[in-house]
Amino acid sequence: MRDKIDVSVVIPTRNRADLLDRVLDSFAQQSTPPTAFEVVVVDDGSTDGTADACRRTRDGLHVQYLWIARAGSAAAKNAGIAASRGRLVLLADDDDVADPDLVKEHLRVHEENPAVEVVALGYGAWHTALRVTELMHFVTEVGQFLSSYPQLRHGELLDFRYFWSGRVSAKRELLVQCGGFDEGMVALEDVELGYRLSSLGLRVLFTRRAVSYMLRSFDFDAFCARCERTGRGLAHFRQLYPGAISDQYARALLGKHAHELDAADRAAALTVTERRLAALRPVVLDLEQRLDDHGRRRLLPVRLSPARRRLHRLYAMSFRAAMLKGALRANAGSETRPARP
Repeated sequence: MRDKIDVSVVIPTRNRADLLDRVLDSFAQQSTPPTAFEVVVVDDGSTDGTADACRRTRDGLHVQYLWIARAGSAAAKNAGIAASRGRLVLLADDDDVADPDLVKEHLRVHEENPAVEVVALGYGAWHTALRVTELMHFVTEVGQFLSSYPQLRHGELLDFRYFWSGRVSAKRELLVQCGGFDEGMVALEDVELGYRLSSLGLRVLFTRRAVSYMLRSFDFDAFCARCERTGRGLAHFRQLYPGAISDQYARALLGKHAHELDAADRAAALTVTERRLAALRPVVLDLEQRLDDHGRRRLLPVRLSPARRRLHRLYAMSFRAAMLKGALRANAGSETRPARP
């Protein structure tokens, strides 16, 4: 076993062996010497070739492979943090290729900001090998339902809402001190952890120079499913922290529909929301197809056509409805959590 190292890159994964293989290759090509960092892959009950991808030799890259029975992303991250040996933990995703200077840039931020409460948030962009669809453009650059990078400035200090675990690095002692991720969260476990870290003085410093390239695309139905999980996480967050902070966060996610979370008849509100989403879906899919049929495979840089503006409005309505659906289902079901003291 080597001595303690500078950085442990923790990657939770499940059944994405092909993508993970490319991710690990990118960490083997870092400008930081391989003796300064390790990669800890936590396999959350995969049934594919994940173990083989981790065992493949890569130019001196040290990969620590852990298998756990399927327990969810939060549990996998906690297992990785527990097994890590670096003074810094960089939480990465299994579908993001690392820029060659990713580890170097995270190290630089922490060297210049040694206070334990300072964490570094990196930047995410689509990989050039992907065709960026109108949907993918919208959720990152326009509606910002996936990320909020267009509004961020390099070097800006941010609050707990920007503790994004696929892009963030922190001192290991900070993560251990707060007890790690809440394994009862089905989504938004990173934001929930960030909120707890706020009591310790958390400061999230954004660096545009630490870049990850997203390898995986998605379609409308897949992103709606993601938004529904986010809604479930939001419901749990509000149960844990009732009050102004969670209400404000709900308004940021749901807009004018946030008040429906506290509807007197939540079952009726869920029915209305499900019908709203079901009605939106065929309209969105038809408009996506018609835009594609007219050759709009390249995004227009400045002015939006009326059809694209309409599609963007429908996307926003659909994704907020999906989040509301998830939250209402969590509230109506058995997914209740006691408030934290």
